[in-house]
Amino acid sequence: ERDEEALAREIREELGCAVEVGPVVLRHHHRYPDLEVDLLFHSCALAPGAEPSPLGVAQIAWAKAGTLERYDFLEADRAVLADIERLARS
Repeated sequence: ERDEEALAREIREELGCAVEVGPVVLRHHHRYPDLEVDLLFHSCALAPGAEPSPLGVAQIAWAKAGTLERYDFLEADRAVLADIERLARS
C-alpha cells in the first residue's frame, strides 16, 4: 500500500469520507526517547459532497487560521504547527 493509499484509507476509516490525496507538502522527523517517527503531510481535498464525521476519533474541528496552537497535539505534531499554518496561507 502506497503512502497516499494508506492516508485515503485511514481518513475513510477514521472520518468516514473520501479525500483526494495530493503531493507531500511537509516532512518531519521526530525523535522521542524510545521511538523515532517520520511524518509526511500531504495536500488533500475533500471529495465532492464529502462530510467528515468523528467515527474513529473522539472529536474533529475545523480550525481557523492562526489557532492550531490552541489544540492538543502530540509533541511531534506541535513541532510543525507553524509550518502547517504557513502552508495553509499560501
